[in-house]
Amino acid sequence: MSNYFVSGVGSVRKEICDGNEYVVFLDDISYGQEQELAGSSFTSTADGGGFRVDFTKYAIKRLLFWMSDWSLTHNNKAVPISESSIRRLDRIVSDEINKLLDAHIKEIDEKKGLTPLEEKMATFFPEEIAEENESEEK
Repeated sequence: MSNYFVSGVGSVRKEICDGNEYVVFLDDISYGQEQELAGSSFTSTADGGGFRVDFTKYAIKRLLFWMSDWSLTHNNKAVPISESSIRRLDRIVSDEINKLLDAHIKEIDEKKGLTPLEEKMATFFPEEIAEENESEEK
């Protein structure tokens, strides 16, 4: 019997901060979640005549969709995963989490023979993706 639906119950734990903390990523996200994630990245232009890609929204929503738990604390109190807490992450910690998530998603996509979402978006909006990559490199 084939599995045609994402159960949302499987997960994988990854150590961060030299093994002192951890994050838990879902085994996969559903088609609907993937579409919602992609759609959350678009905002209309000021003149209302088009759309632009909002990479900040995408990056934060991506972590919200994929992470199911973490051990991060502040002042010895557990911090729930939320948009606010993700925005307040230290840049080194957020970079570490994103690299682990990139590798996790790549592994899932390779097993399933899928094209990663970032590549799909680049085929629809190549100029915006190129411009954003250029500004990040500077």
